Amino acid sequence: MSTSLSTAVSTLTAESTSSLSTSVLATSNSLASLSTVVSTTRTHYVSVNDGGVAQANYNNDGATGLNAIAIGTNASATDTSGVALGASATAGGVGAVAVGGASIARGANATAIGYQATSLADSAMAVGASAQAIGVQTTAIGTGAVASGANSVALGSGSVATEANTVSVGSSGSERRITNVAAGVNPTDAVNVSQLRSVQQSVNDVARTAYAGVAMAGALAGLPQVEPGKSFTMGAGIGTYGGYTALAVGGSMRFTPNVIAKMGFSTTNGSRMMFNAGFGYSW
Repeated sequence: MSTSLSTAVSTLTAESTSSLSTSVLATSNSLASLSTVVSTTRTHYVSVNDGGVAQANYNNDGATGLNAIAIGTNASATDTSGVALGASATAGGVGAVAVGGASIARGANATAIGYQATSLADSAMAVGASAQAIGVQTTAIGTGAVASGANSVALGSGSVATEANTVSVGSSGSERRITNVAAGVNPTDAVNVSQLRSVQQSVNDVARTAYAGVAMAGALAGLPQVEPGKSFTMGAGIGTYGGYTALAVGGSMRFTPNVIAKMGFSTTNGSRMMFNAGFGYSW
């Protein structure tokens, strides 16, 4: 009986040990297979380095708005369809987008792209490190650009737009030229220097004509009148104005003691001439 019991225990132990070994081997194989699957299907080239210190959004809870997305340490998207991407990026308006470390977009459809870029009003957009779009529907593009006037635009690093409905390409003391500007066509188009020079040339031409005309009128006014008791007088006059000098020639005739006539012409350089005539009766 003792021999039978020993044989039974020996057989049971061997069978149990064999079954356990088989189970452990099977489990090991399953884990190996799972490890292989995880290794081959995981996302690559996406990582967040928090320095070993768990921060806000560690538990994927930074997106509290409906359909919002928050990626990065301390990233926060608190309103519907907001997107915050980057360390401490904050999207705090409906449809707001903040991309870049410490970027802030607060306002419906506000957009802030760049390190510490800030967009603080509805439909405002700031692009560039430390760019600020503060007013409603403003646009600031460039490092440190600031647009605060409603619907204003600041273009370029350090540009400042403080007045509503304006476009700035610089700031006080740091102005810029706008080059390659086509000639304006419509009443509200900008003009270029070529057009301004053309206008200036036209103004100068008008001024020269006017100065010459004044000089000729002065010369005609200097023509002498026929003296009392005389019948006819020929004379010459000279006039000058605005750098132009004119010469006039004319005559005066007494028809009767009561009737007199006068006429003359003047010129500056022969290209422009002026003529006048007059008739008088006295009693």
